[in-house]
Amino acid sequence: MKTYTTFISALLLLAVSMVVNIASATVHTILVGNFYFNPSVITDVQVGDTIKWQWVEGSHTTTSTTIPAGAASWDSPITSGNQVFEYKVTVSGSYDYKCTPHSSIQTGSFTAVSIPLFLVVTPDNQQVTFPAGTTTFDVESNTDWIAISDRTWCTVTPSGSGNGTIVATFEENPSATPRTAWINISGIGTMNDLVSVSQDGSSVGVDSKEEISFRIYPNPTSGVFNLVPGQVPDINMELFVLDLTGKTLHSERLSGNTSYRLDISSFPEGVYFVRMNDGETSVTKRVVKSN
Repeated sequence: MKTYTTFISALLLLAVSMVVNIASATVHTILVGNFYFNPSVITDVQVGDTIKWQWVEGSHTTTSTTIPAGAASWDSPITSGNQVFEYKVTVSGSYDYKCTPHSSIQTGSFTAVSIPLFLVVTPDNQQVTFPAGTTTFDVESNTDWIAISDRTWCTVTPSGSGNGTIVATFEENPSATPRTAWINISGIGTMNDLVSVSQDGSSVGVDSKEEISFRIYPNPTSGVFNLVPGQVPDINMELFVLDLTGKTLHSERLSGNTSYRLDISSFPEGVYFVRMNDGETSVTKRVVKSN
């Protein structure tokens, strides 16, 4: 009867621990008794999670046997006098462990995976009028990030961690010429992102020259995309494809056609920029290469 009661109590404790684990996705509780680890195998551990061994009955240990390179080994008693041991997972890979007094029948394992780091900033561009003001960008991320503007007239939130908001503060544009500030957001351990603030020129002496315009589709692209200029059929300008550092990866002169087909299939997955230049002004748009 005592054994049955102990087993039922263990199951109840396991159920509670599973509920906690689902809610937080950070602590995985393993019950330790005669002669079991329950659960003995865990496959949904992520780097940063904690493995928690909880005593139920008997005198046991949790002792690492095979672990990934760079991971810390462990050896702790699990007894009535030392009922809990916790291990923070810092390295991905497969972990095997045992109860030293009962190593032939009481073993366990868990597998840990790294959480992919990501950084997404939206929208790609904020169009603002010529008076001074502010605008914002939304950041979705699970890492630290740093934001830098390439123009002194536009200052931004310098840094953050995880989800957040970038506030871009811009000065009045005294010129009739529109201007653009590019904001580079560096995600720690992941790909950078680039967004922009485009500010109208003032109403004094506005140039009547038609502004460069074009659209890109599909975007994101697996490699091949279409570019449709706004100025057709008399288009005559240079096209450049740039990486995040500003390096030119491809260039060509466009003239006469109503649309163009570009192929960046050979480029690595990531963010690139398409720039059109008519010799006086230029417009740049972002394109995302996604396999």
